[in-house]
Amino acid sequence: MGNMTVNTVESMKNASVCDEVLQNAIALGKEDGSIRDDMETNILSNMLWAISTGLIQLMKNRGEILREYEGIHEEEMHEHFFKMMNTALHPDAKSIQINYNDN
Repeated sequence: MGNMTVNTVESMKNASVCDEVLQNAIALGKEDGSIRDDMETNILSNMLWAISTGLIQLMKNRGEILREYEGIHEEEMHEHFFKMMNTALHPDAKSIQINYNDN
């Protein structure tokens, strides 16, 4: 693995395990009808990871600023994140058609 440190390799192994757990949860949700079935599981799991990682980093690096200047608290951000994800992943959400090719 070239110049990767032991910590980097260990981190990648842990990320792989987490991704597998998330992909399995998404697959189960698709099977039981609680998650819409029109999105690729691998892409969806990576999107969820990226968005949640971004939120964690935002709150860690800018949380105090958001609280002080915007009046936004970490708990509110998490609550809205989960509401947004629940809405976007709900099976009924796939009935909303968006044509991304329209300019």
